[in-house]
Amino acid sequence: MTSFIHTKVKDLKIYQYSVLLKMMQQKIEESTKGNVDHPKIDKIRLNYQRYLRIHKTYQISKALRNMIDNISVPQDWYILTEDWCGDSGQILPYLEKFSRINPHIRLKLLSREENRDIMDYYVTDGKRSIPKVIAVNENGEELFRWGPRPAEAQRIFDQHLQGGLSKPQAMEQLHGWYAKNRGKAIESEFVEIFQRLK
Repeated sequence: MTSFIHTKVKDLKIYQYSVLLKMMQQKIEESTKGNVDHPKIDKIRLNYQRYLRIHKTYQISKALRNMIDNISVPQDWYILTEDWCGDSGQILPYLEKFSRINPHIRLKLLSREENRDIMDYYVTDGKRSIPKVIAVNENGEELFRWGPRPAEAQRIFDQHLQGGLSKPQAMEQLHGWYAKNRGKAIESEFVEIFQRLK
Protein backbone atom coordinates (compact mmCIF):
# COMPACT_ATOMS: atom_id res chain seq x y z
CA MET A 1 0.00 0.00 0.00
CA THR A 2 1.36 3.41 -0.99
CA SER A 3 2.28 5.56 1.99
CA PHE A 4 0.67 8.96 2.57
CA ILE A 5 4.00 10.77 2.24
CA HIS A 6 4.67 9.12 -1.13
CA THR A 7 1.40 10.50 -2.49
CA LYS A 8 2.74 13.99 -1.73
CA VAL A 9 6.28 13.46 -3.02
CA LYS A 10 5.93 15.66 -6.13
CA ASP A 11 5.01 18.67 -3.98
CA LEU A 12 7.71 18.29 -1.35
CA LYS A 13 10.52 20.79 -0.83
CA ILE A 14 13.31 18.46 0.21
CA TYR A 15 16.52 19.54 1.92
CA GLN A 16 19.75 17.59 1.94
CA TYR A 17 21.58 17.32 5.24
CA SER A 18 24.58 19.31 4.01
CA VAL A 19 22.25 22.07 2.83
CA LEU A 20 20.59 22.20 6.25
CA LEU A 21 23.98 22.73 7.90
CA LYS A 22 24.86 25.50 5.44
CA MET A 23 21.52 27.20 6.06
CA MET A 24 22.09 27.04 9.81
CA GLN A 25 25.60 28.42 9.45
CA GLN A 26 24.28 31.26 7.31
CA LYS A 27 21.63 32.16 9.89
CA ILE A 28 24.27 32.17 12.63
CA GLU A 29 26.58 34.42 10.58
CA GLU A 30 23.73 36.80 9.69
CA SER A 31 22.69 37.04 13.32
CA THR A 32 26.27 37.59 14.51
CA LYS A 33 26.70 40.46 12.05
CA GLY A 34 23.37 41.92 13.16
CA ASN A 35 21.96 41.75 9.63
CA VAL A 36 19.02 39.49 10.45
CA ASP A 37 17.28 38.74 13.73
CA HIS A 38 16.33 35.07 13.83
CA PRO A 39 13.93 34.52 16.76
CA LYS A 40 15.32 31.06 17.58
CA ILE A 41 18.98 31.75 16.80
CA ASP A 42 20.22 30.57 20.22
CA LYS A 43 18.63 27.16 19.65
CA ILE A 44 19.95 27.02 16.07
CA ARG A 45 23.46 27.89 17.25
CA LEU A 46 23.35 25.23 19.96
CA ASN A 47 22.10 22.61 17.51
CA TYR A 48 24.81 23.49 15.01
CA GLN A 49 27.42 22.80 17.70
CA ARG A 50 25.69 19.50 18.52
CA TYR A 51 25.83 18.45 14.86
CA LEU A 52 29.55 19.20 14.68
CA ARG A 53 30.34 17.49 18.00
CA ILE A 54 28.44 14.29 17.19
CA HIS A 55 29.98 14.06 13.71
CA LYS A 56 33.42 14.40 15.22
CA THR A 57 33.05 11.96 18.12
CA TYR A 58 30.50 9.31 17.14
CA GLN A 59 31.62 5.90 15.92
CA ILE A 60 28.88 3.54 14.78
CA SER A 61 28.83 0.11 16.43
CA LYS A 62 30.00 -2.90 14.44
CA ALA A 63 26.64 -4.65 14.88
CA LEU A 64 24.64 -1.77 13.41
CA ARG A 65 27.20 -1.15 10.66
CA ASN A 66 26.88 -4.78 9.53
CA MET A 67 23.09 -4.56 9.45
CA ILE A 68 23.15 -1.34 7.42
CA ASP A 69 25.77 -2.82 5.07
CA ASN A 70 23.35 -5.65 4.30
CA ILE A 71 20.44 -3.41 3.30
CA SER A 72 19.65 -4.23 -0.31
CA VAL A 73 16.36 -2.36 -0.71
CA PRO A 74 16.69 1.27 -1.83
CA GLN A 75 14.79 3.46 0.62
CA ASP A 76 14.04 7.11 1.23
CA TRP A 77 14.05 8.30 4.83
CA TYR A 78 11.82 11.37 4.94
CA ILE A 79 12.58 13.26 8.15
CA LEU A 80 10.28 15.99 9.40
CA THR A 81 12.45 18.42 11.35
CA GLU A 82 13.38 22.04 12.09
CA ASP A 83 16.81 23.53 12.66
CA TRP A 84 15.82 24.88 16.10
CA CYS A 85 14.46 21.55 17.43
CA GLY A 86 16.59 20.25 20.31
CA ASP A 87 15.71 16.60 19.73
CA SER A 88 16.60 16.94 16.05
CA GLY A 89 19.95 18.40 17.04
CA GLN A 90 20.62 15.33 19.15
CA ILE A 91 19.37 12.77 16.62
CA LEU A 92 19.86 13.87 12.99
CA PRO A 93 23.68 13.55 13.02
CA TYR A 94 23.37 9.88 13.96
CA LEU A 95 20.85 9.20 11.20
CA GLU A 96 23.06 10.99 8.70
CA LYS A 97 26.00 8.80 9.71
CA PHE A 98 23.83 5.69 9.30
CA SER A 99 22.93 6.78 5.77
CA ARG A 100 26.58 7.27 4.79
CA ILE A 101 27.25 3.55 5.18
CA ASN A 102 24.89 2.41 2.46
CA PRO A 103 23.87 4.37 -0.67
CA HIS A 104 20.50 2.58 -0.58
CA ILE A 105 19.53 4.92 2.29
CA ARG A 106 18.68 8.43 1.12
CA LEU A 107 17.94 11.10 3.73
CA LYS A 108 15.32 13.64 2.66
CA LEU A 109 14.71 16.39 5.19
CA LEU A 110 11.38 18.21 5.32
CA SER A 111 10.48 21.33 7.25
CA ARG A 112 7.63 20.63 9.68
CA GLU A 113 6.34 24.18 9.23
CA GLU A 114 6.35 23.93 5.42
CA ASN A 115 4.57 20.54 5.45
CA ARG A 116 1.79 20.84 8.01
CA ASP A 117 -0.47 18.38 6.17
CA ILE A 118 2.22 15.71 6.27
CA MET A 119 3.10 16.50 9.88
CA ASP A 120 -0.56 16.28 10.88
CA TYR A 121 -0.74 12.83 9.31
CA TYR A 122 2.31 11.60 11.23
CA VAL A 123 1.61 13.10 14.65
CA THR A 124 2.75 11.36 17.84
CA ASP A 125 0.10 11.18 20.56
CA GLY A 126 -1.73 14.01 18.81
CA LYS A 127 1.37 16.26 18.81
CA ARG A 128 3.54 17.56 15.97
CA SER A 129 6.64 16.11 17.56
CA ILE A 130 9.89 16.02 15.62
CA PRO A 131 12.12 14.59 14.32
CA LYS A 132 9.86 12.04 12.67
CA VAL A 133 11.30 9.47 10.25
CA ILE A 134 9.08 7.87 7.60
CA ALA A 135 10.98 5.33 5.49
CA VAL A 136 9.55 4.16 2.18
CA ASN A 137 10.78 1.86 -0.57
CA GLU A 138 10.92 2.67 -4.28
CA ASN A 139 7.27 1.64 -4.68
CA GLY A 140 6.24 4.16 -2.05
CA GLU A 141 5.39 1.49 0.50
CA GLU A 142 6.15 2.38 4.08
CA LEU A 143 8.95 0.36 5.64
CA PHE A 144 8.94 1.91 9.09
CA ARG A 145 8.35 5.03 11.16
CA TRP A 146 10.54 6.25 13.98
CA GLY A 147 10.63 9.22 16.33
CA PRO A 148 10.43 11.74 17.72
CA ARG A 149 12.95 10.41 20.26
CA PRO A 150 14.14 7.06 21.65
CA ALA A 151 11.66 5.37 23.99
CA GLU A 152 14.08 5.66 26.91
CA ALA A 153 14.45 9.39 26.33
CA GLN A 154 10.67 9.77 26.22
CA ARG A 155 10.28 7.91 29.52
CA ILE A 156 12.87 10.13 31.18
CA PHE A 157 11.25 13.29 29.81
CA ASP A 158 7.78 12.19 30.96
CA GLN A 159 9.08 11.27 34.42
CA HIS A 160 10.60 14.71 34.87
CA LEU A 161 7.34 16.39 33.86
CA GLN A 162 5.34 14.15 36.20
CA GLY A 163 7.85 14.94 38.94
CA GLY A 164 6.98 18.60 38.71
CA LEU A 165 9.66 20.02 36.44
CA SER A 166 8.67 22.64 33.87
CA LYS A 167 9.07 21.71 30.19
CA PRO A 168 12.31 23.75 29.84
CA GLN A 169 13.72 22.07 32.97
CA ALA A 170 12.71 18.63 31.69
CA MET A 171 14.33 19.40 28.33
CA GLU A 172 17.55 20.39 30.09
CA GLN A 173 17.59 17.04 31.89
CA LEU A 174 16.83 15.27 28.61
CA HIS A 175 19.78 16.90 26.87
CA GLY A 176 21.99 15.72 29.73
CA TRP A 177 20.74 12.20 29.05
CA TYR A 178 21.47 12.53 25.31
CA ALA A 179 25.03 13.64 26.08
CA LYS A 180 25.67 10.65 28.34
CA ASN A 181 23.90 8.10 26.13
CA ARG A 182 25.92 9.09 23.03
CA GLY A 183 23.51 7.54 20.53
CA LYS A 184 23.33 4.07 22.09
CA ALA A 185 19.53 4.13 22.47
CA ILE A 186 19.09 5.31 18.87
CA GLU A 187 21.39 2.55 17.65
CA SER A 188 19.52 -0.08 19.67
CA GLU A 189 16.15 0.94 18.25
CA PHE A 190 17.45 0.95 14.69
CA VAL A 191 18.96 -2.50 15.17
CA GLU A 192 15.46 -3.67 16.12
CA ILE A 193 13.98 -1.95 13.06
CA PHE A 194 16.45 -3.59 10.68
CA GLN A 195 15.90 -6.98 12.31
CA ARG A 196 12.16 -6.63 11.63
CA LEU A 197 12.80 -5.69 8.02
CA LYS A 198 14.87 -8.81 7.27
